[in-house]
Amino acid sequence: MNTSLSVATVPDADEAPCTTTALLAAGLRWLHDTVQPGTEIVHARGAATVIAAANRIIRWVPLGWGWTANVVLEVAHIDWGVGMGPPLNPMPSSEAISLAVELHRIGVDIADIACTTRSLSAAITLRRPAHPTLCAAARRYLQGCPSHHTQNCGRPPARGGYDCRWLPDGQRAITWPSHHDPAHQRNSRCPNGIEVRQ
Repeated sequence: MNTSLSVATVPDADEAPCTTTALLAAGLRWLHDTVQPGTEIVHARGAATVIAAANRIIRWVPLGWGWTANVVLEVAHIDWGVGMGPPLNPMPSSEAISLAVELHRIGVDIADIACTTRSLSAAITLRRPAHPTLCAAARRYLQGCPSHHTQNCGRPPARGGYDCRWLPDGQRAITWPSHHDPAHQRNSRCPNGIEVRQ
């Protein structure tokens, strides 16, 4: 399997090739520089880009590990094999280090690299905080619906919700990173982001 994150193309075949540097720059612009409206709600997992050829997800998390801005690298589709053993397709720690090196190369000040799950994800904590409006949006999500005191109130009652519009309306107001595809934002393992194919 090719785990290189360095060259990809965006989904539209008419667009020019896109490098990891360009993807990182777009995500960092969203994380640090994009002003969000005061009513928006950003899921705690932030926004993301799927790199299908490498089976990886890069997430832009405003309040992640240590309540700081994070760039998170994850295995997109985990192969658990038979039984309850470890994953058959773990992510080597060198991938997180390579991503941190690429971030450093483009001028990002990194505080730490935290491997948070058994070789399935790593969080790169950044010294520069996310934009205050984005942090406020993430806090709104974490605090939950003011009427129902939960983040899951939009589910139907049969699934433990209240058919509440708090989260969908709040997410509709978000200014997403460039190339964001909202079709991915509601799946539990699929991210808020686009699929980038090689």
